Amino acid sequence: MSQSRPVSTRAALSDRLLRFALDRSIETREMERRVDSIDPSAPGSDGLRAALAAARAWEAAVLWVAWRLQPRSSAHL
Repeated sequence: MSQSRPVSTRAALSDRLLRFALDRSIETREMERRVDSIDPSAPGSDGLRAALAAARAWEAAVLWVAWRLQPRSSAHL
């Protein structure tokens, strides 16, 4: 039987949020690369770029929450 330390709900949630935000971030970056090849004067391109900016802001918020949920450890000096 392997020795594993118990994972708190907080740590598990943080890990899931980090993975989720990372996956979304990769997809957003791939979409940005595709959008960069679109003519800036094409209809709807401004809205698409605004949606990508909103996605980046949302990803940053999720990453911040995930980071804040990380269990803290204090150093005994």
